[in-house]
Formats: sequence, C-alpha cells, structure tokens
Amino acid sequence: MDDDSGGATWVELRVHGVSGTPPEDLLASPHVLQVDGDDRSRFFRKVDAQGHIQAADDGHAVEGFHWGRYTSGSWLKAFWLALLPFGLVNASAFMLPAPHDADGSPIRHAGAFRMVALAALRFLALLLTIMLSFATTLTLIDLVGARWAPRQSFVPGWLEPGIPSLAVALSGAFVLVLGGATLIGRLFGRGGGEADQATPAGVSGTPMTPFAGADFYRGDPDTLALRGLHTAMGLAVPAYMGLSFAKQGTAGAGLLLVAVLVVTVLLGDPEQAATTGLDGAPTRRVSRWHRVASALSGLFVVAGLILITWASWSVYGTKRPEALDALDRFLVRYDQFDNRSVLLLYAGAIGLGVLVLAVGGLSWATRRTRAADGPASYFRPYSKGMTAIPVAGLGVFLGVGYSAAVVIGVASLLSERTGSRRAELGITLMLDRVAYAWGLSIFPAILIVVFLVVRRAMSRLGMAEKALIGYPDDSAFAPDSLRSWRSKLGSTVWFARVKNGVEPILWTLVGVGGVLMLALVLEMWFGNLPGHLGYLSRQTSNGHGAVLLTQLGVWVLLGLMLALVFLARGAFRDASVRRSVNIVWDVVAFWPHAVHPFIPTPYSLRTVGDLADRIRHYSGPSTEGRAVVVCGHSQGSLVSFAALNLLGTGECERIGLVTFGSQLRLMFARAFPMYVNYESIRRLHDRLDGAWVSLYRDTDPLAGPVLSWRHEGEGAEAESGHFPDPGAGERPDEIVGPYRTRRCGDDWRLVDPVPRVDELQAAPVNELHGHSNYWSNPEWPTALAEVRSR
Repeated sequence: MDDDSGGATWVELRVHGVSGTPPEDLLASPHVLQVDGDDRSRFFRKVDAQGHIQAADDGHAVEGFHWGRYTSGSWLKAFWLALLPFGLVNASAFMLPAPHDADGSPIRHAGAFRMVALAALRFLALLLTIMLSFATTLTLIDLVGARWAPRQSFVPGWLEPGIPSLAVALSGAFVLVLGGATLIGRLFGRGGGEADQATPAGVSGTPMTPFAGADFYRGDPDTLALRGLHTAMGLAVPAYMGLSFAKQGTAGAGLLLVAVLVVTVLLGDPEQAATTGLDGAPTRRVSRWHRVASALSGLFVVAGLILITWASWSVYGTKRPEALDALDRFLVRYDQFDNRSVLLLYAGAIGLGVLVLAVGGLSWATRRTRAADGPASYFRPYSKGMTAIPVAGLGVFLGVGYSAAVVIGVASLLSERTGSRRAELGITLMLDRVAYAWGLSIFPAILIVVFLVVRRAMSRLGMAEKALIGYPDDSAFAPDSLRSWRSKLGSTVWFARVKNGVEPILWTLVGVGGVLMLALVLEMWFGNLPGHLGYLSRQTSNGHGAVLLTQLGVWVLLGLMLALVFLARGAFRDASVRRSVNIVWDVVAFWPHAVHPFIPTPYSLRTVGDLADRIRHYSGPSTEGRAVVVCGHSQGSLVSFAALNLLGTGECERIGLVTFGSQLRLMFARAFPMYVNYESIRRLHDRLDGAWVSLYRDTDPLAGPVLSWRHEGEGAEAESGHFPDPGAGERPDEIVGPYRTRRCGDDWRLVDPVPRVDELQAAPVNELHGHSNYWSNPEWPTALAEVRSR
C-alpha cells in the first residue's frame, strides 16, 4: 500500500453523485483536507480540528473524490442550466444504438441510418442556435432599439440614431460570449478537440463499451470546428436581420448562413472511435474533410465578424415607418422578420421528420441485438432504441419555446398604456403561435398530473404495506406502532416508482408538441385550419382566450427557465428537489460535444481519467483482500464504471466496487445502450471476480437495482434473477440480519427507514433517506467487508 494511505492496509474511495455533494457530506466529517487533484478534480480525507488525517474505526483509509465543481456551485454554471435545450439535443446523439453487434461486426444499414440521424441532430442543434440568435436580435433591434427606446425621455437625441447599430453589435457580442470564450484564442492555434481533457492510459477499446478505450476521453476532435460553425451562424443571423432592417443587400449574410448549414450537416460523426466503440484511424479522405471543415469554420467566423460590423454601420439612423396612429406602430409587424421566422418553423419540422425516419430505421436495423428474454432483456434500451427522438424533440420544443417566451415577455414588459388603450409591441407571427401552443400544452400536462394522483390514490393501500418490510409479524415492534410511518412511506415509495413511467410521460408530452407543431406548419402553409382544428394553432381562436393562453405559455416557460437557474444555484434549500433537477444536467454534461458546442466542457474527459489514475495509485499488492474499494453513488457510479473499464484485468483483481443509489441498469443502460449495457456490466463483474455489490432502496426516487431484476415476493418467498450467474434464472433471495436486508445476489435492498434492533425502542424514529446517506446505513461496513473478501 502506498505511503499516501497513512499506513492503512486498504482504501475506501468514495465518488459522489449529482448536485455537487460537498466534501464534508461525502466523508461525513465537518473537517476535510484536500490531498490530491486540482481546483476541480479534488481528492479529500477527513481530518480532526487540528488538521490531522483521520482513519475509519477499523483503521482503513477513507477518501472522497469530488468533481462537483464541473457542474454546480457558481452563478455561471447556473446560467448553463438555462441552456438545457442545447444539452438535451447533444446528449441524444449518445442515445443512438451501436451500429455493430457485441463482437464488433457491422450491422447492415445501421451505419447509414446512424449517419443520417447524427446529421439531423447537428441540423437541429444549429437550428437552436439560430433561434437563440434570432430571438436576441429581434428583441434588441426591433422591440427595444426601434420601437421602445426612441419613445423614452431619458434617451438623448444624439444617441437615438445609433441605437439600431448598438443593438446589432450587442446581438453579435452575445453569441461571442457563448461561443467565443475559448474560440478566439484557439481557432488558429493548437488542436481541435476539447479544451479540458486528459488522455488516460487504458485497455484496448471493446465493442461492449467505448468507455474501455482512451479515444472516448480525448473527446470530440471537431469540437473547435463545431464551435466555430455555431458562432459564425450566431453572427450571420443578426447581420442578416440588421441588413434587412436597413433595406440593404442581404446576399452576403444569406450565403454565409447556407454555407455554415451545409458544412455543419456534412461534418460527419464528430467522435469517430468514441461513438463506434472500435479502434481504427479514419480514412485519408475523412481526415482531409475534417481539416477543411476546421479551416472553413475559422473563415466563417471572420466573415461573420465582418458582416456584423457592416450591418452595424448600415443600420445607423434607420427608423421604422410611422403609422397614422402613433399607437399602431407598436402593433405593426416587420414583414421580413415574419417571413424568416416561418422558414425556421418549416426547417424545424423537416429536421424532426428526418430524425424520426433515421432513428426509426436504425432501430429496425438493430432489432436483432435487443434481447427478447433472459437477463439481457432487463437491460434493453428504452423505446426500442429510439429514445433520441423524444429527448431531442423535447430539447427543440424547449429551445423554440424559450425563444418565444423571451421575445413576448420583453414585449409585454415594454408595452405602454395611453389613457384606456394599451399599446402592445407586436412580434413575429411564428413566435406568437409557439407561445400559444405552449399555453395549450399545459392542459395535457395537467391531465398527466391528474392521472398520477388517481394512480396514487388507487395504490395507496399497497404502497402502505411497504412500511411492514422491515418489521414482520415476529418483529419486536407491534404493527400498530408503525401507523405514523405508513402514509409517509407509502407516498415515498409511490413517488420513487414514478421514474418507471418517465418513458410514456416523455413520449406523451413530445407527441402533443409534435401535433401542435404540425398544426402550426399547416396553418402557415395553407392558411386557416378547418373547424375546431383551428384552435390548435390559434387561427380561429383569436380573442381574449387566445391572448390569455399565449401569456400563460410565455410565463410558464420563463418561470421554468428561471426556476432551473435558481434551483441549480441553491436558492431553494430543499436538497432532494435540487438533486432531482440537477441529475438532468449532470447526465447531460457528462457527454462530449457531439452536435452542440454551447454547453460546458464535458467533465467525463477529466474525471474518469483522474479517478482511474487514483485507483492505480492505491491498487498495489495488499496483505489481504482488495487494496481499494471504489464506492460510486448515483452519477458517480457511472464515473466509477467508466474508470474501472480503463483498468486491466490484473489491476481489477486488486479492486472492489460498491455502487449505491445507482442508475446503471435503470437509466444508463436503457438510455445510452451503446455505452452501458448488459454485456459491459457482465464483463466488468467478471473482471472484478465478482467483487461488486450494489445497494438500493425502494424509497430512492432516482435509482434502483443494478445487478438484479424480476423481483418477486417478500420474506421467505422472495426471489429474483441476479448476478452472480445471471443466466441461472430466478433464485431465492436472502433476508439477512436484524436490518432485514434483502440480498438479491450481489444487489442488496436496504430497508428505509432503518429498522431498530433495540427492544426498548417503541417505534422507528429514523428519517427516510431515499437517495442519500447510504454510507450511514449500518449495513455499509458489511458491504465493504463482503467486497474485500471476494
């Protein structure tokens, strides 16, 4: 054992989960000391008040790996959460099924369908950047610069002609802040990959999971090119709108828009080996094209800066035409902006349509790789491998909705009242209809909530019986003493099971959004929809009700966006709510920049390699048992899983793994089947010689079993399929010890609340822990000892 262990014979290495768990909570100590790492990947030990490192009660070293600064903590990272639509579309690229089978053999037609799906995702990601830039420019140039600011008494006369120029310049600057923070200094400099990455030493890549090869952790080699293309597009949009507003020629800006779009769509698989799981250099033609695309992205950014400068100069002194009634000029729409916004709607509908066809084709091509029965069937992907469709669709609908909400929200705030009349700032027809559609979508959301409430009421008695799991008839406590727990525990278990219905809920919401989008496209193309169908797009429902629904949609979207930011920042102190929200962003930010660059640097590129290096640091020969036991919680279980896949078989023989509150089977294997799947989990379990125990609770709202499935019965009748020997079918489970732990093979279900074993205690008083505090459970030392003994 290395000297850093302080003389201990083995190390318990904890890896936290979502929401940036503080090191003090991770180690259950008020005092901690950083012993390795840098300002973001940090390793801590607990110390006493004098700063002396403290060991566990049995003398082993306890260390915590803290990576939370990548995704939480500052207001800047809270702002990134508002860009969640970008992250959802980017993550959906990693939800596509692998185009090869378990032994690496290509599947016929799968590669072609996957290529088209990735092209569609890049197109939709670029469309989100266009919508963001369009909404920002429309707000600054038209609403604020041309129609609101000139009427304000505090604006000096000498500044008024320059307001449109300032608006165009600020629109371009906003995009540069998003895309150019690292772009300008690296555009013509070193490399083209991720800015913050490590290249860990790893075993050869395996078709079972790209996590087993170093290529994944080098990140996306085209990240810089993709960032340049999105930045150029974000500059071209305000340049085009500014020149159009000034009645100047827009051919140059239009040509740049088309060129960026074509290069982005044809960029190809940005990760190559990382998204195929197979090693191998790209062909000379592919390499040449990526070099050309990288150079073009730099030229496009330069062209965008020139066009922004020209547009800012051209709009100087430009004014909107006055109407006969001074108030009416606030309602007049600018035809050029109206027409272009409708084109964006058509583009979004086409992009989603192509994505549906391509992902559906990929699902059909890979149908034989999805197990219909046996243990592998419990790890098969959501929606037959088509999860990318609803996730990308949700990202698009949120992105377009946010754009509409910002513009209409600003217009509402800037509206003026003169006497009994209110002068509202008119916006584009498309954004107005989008906000109306979001207002309509509130009703199916309400119906889903009502359905869940009814289901909760119907299952109330069954869920309440969960309170008796830890206190059978022969328990020291009388069942009557458990009444105070039944209602709370029943509600908690029911809520924990809602996660099992996320798939149909997501498809329902996205399906409703798709219907509303189709109705909007048909209205814009053909005119009024017949009969009651017109209510789907507001065409025949203009009036107070339509205005109310539009405003409702706007404020719901704005409220959601601001709530995400404040929840991430910790403005609300409910840790469970904060974790429920942050798990989405922590999952999204794990993945490299495959289709959208305006999201944080993926933390997987550093954290996985850093953890693997630290494990190697401790995994020398030990006098007995395993030298290091890696303990991964929640998202930390994915980081641990990836890190252990980088280690060789000989190294794994000296390592144990405890996962707890993990989503490896429940979510990651089903949403990201190319990276986590039955074969990769079985492979790691075998390479660890079975030294893997996973802990879960029925009250955990975010996680569940990892190494077991098909749980039937309770007590003496309990059985499940599980590791080890996953192919042996369902076998009896053991109820072990005074804490009534159900051992489903290597999956252990912990009773929550923890049963009391003191006969003097009249009733359980422990709180429900749900997703938290697994290491405080009295079975924690038992799990560590079990792993080390194997």
